[in-house]
Amino acid sequence: MKALAPLLLLLGCSHAAEAPDRMTVTFWLEGTLTGVRTFVVHDEQASSGPRIACTQSRGRLVVSAVTNYGEVHGAGVYLRIAQFGGPARYDFGDEDRAWVFDDGHIQLCTRPDDRACFQGSKGCSVVVDSWTLAPGGPDYPRGVLVGEATGSFTCSSLSNANTGATVGMRNGTFRCRAEDWTGAGL
Repeated sequence: MKALAPLLLLLGCSHAAEAPDRMTVTFWLEGTLTGVRTFVVHDEQASSGPRIACTQSRGRLVVSAVTNYGEVHGAGVYLRIAQFGGPARYDFGDEDRAWVFDDGHIQLCTRPDDRACFQGSKGCSVVVDSWTLAPGGPDYPRGVLVGEATGSFTCSSLSNANTGATVGMRNGTFRCRAEDWTGAGL
């Protein structure tokens, strides 16, 4: 749970603000899970439903998309880059992590008896094509930057330690609301 604490904190920090008309995350799965997964958000102010965010804090970036917000079971993907420095290609190392699930939630991935989440870092990469930010305005604490990010991702093999099952993600793309909380309150 300690390893996911910063990730869970970042998820709780997302605010609704002026955002792109349409945020999307799409990717293909092969292996134990198969097929295309697409997440689309038209209204960030909706009280339930899908959520998509690209959130940076203290050099760490999390790209996330879930069909159901909170601990409601659904599909989701999380990509954590430990040392984010703007638009570039990031080949995952030991501190980076990817999670994907079809019938779960990110908190479930931290449980020792988890059988729903696939995770790993080896063979994963994220390309951030754009990362455009400006001051967040009155809906955000002073120092928070808000904008849009686009990019792509792939993971050759993610696994579930309890089942031994594996899944690969390919041709992933994202367009999301970007937030940088590094300077919040400064």
